[in-house]
Amino acid sequence: MPLLCLLSSFSRVEEAKVLQELTNLQVVRLAYNQFSGSLPLTLGNFTFLQYVDFCANKLTGKIPPEIGNLSGLVSLNLSYNQLTGPIPAALSNLSQIESLDISHNKLSGGIPWQLDQLKFLEVFSVAQNNLSGCIPNFRDQLATFGEAAYAGNVGLHGPPLDQMCTSASNTTAPLEEEDKEVSSIDKVIFYAISAAAYVGEQIATDVTPYTLSFVTAPISTLLFLEE
Repeated sequence: MPLLCLLSSFSRVEEAKVLQELTNLQVVRLAYNQFSGSLPLTLGNFTFLQYVDFCANKLTGKIPPEIGNLSGLVSLNLSYNQLTGPIPAALSNLSQIESLDISHNKLSGGIPWQLDQLKFLEVFSVAQNNLSGCIPNFRDQLATFGEAAYAGNVGLHGPPLDQMCTSASNTTAPLEEEDKEVSSIDKVIFYAISAAAYVGEQIATDVTPYTLSFVTAPISTLLFLEE
């Protein structure tokens, strides 16, 4: 199994140009060093990667969404750095991942609801960041993690931390309620059309003149007849 071992003479991740030549890498373990700078965007090009560990360095900048290209990744550890910015929703593409630790950074924003697509997680932590908003209503594997996975984010609320969030205030969850509302509107239109067809049949057999009117109003007054 190809394994990357970089010498301590590299002080910044960007300086390790050798990375760009090792396209068959499966494991990158650079934990507990003094690496600074940002994660290279080209990291997403190493499609054979299974294990990436940059824990306990001095990395700054954002987590590259390109990491989501690593569909075979099993473990990603970026904890104990100084990473900033949001958690990329593209991490939900890591369909095989079992361990995701991005704790102890300076990440901000909300937790993407798309992470619920990660079905094999055994280890998960976003603790000790600057995350805010409501924790999404995870239903699958992410629903099994407790308070420790989210602790230390002052602006973060919702179960398992507290009960301050409701489904209505959870802006990071899928827009299920909106879908239901759209579905209800579809039903209204269907019933209105059905009613119009029925009235049309009655008009065809009745000599009494009628006027068919549609107005913008509640469903109870959506359709009425004027004699």
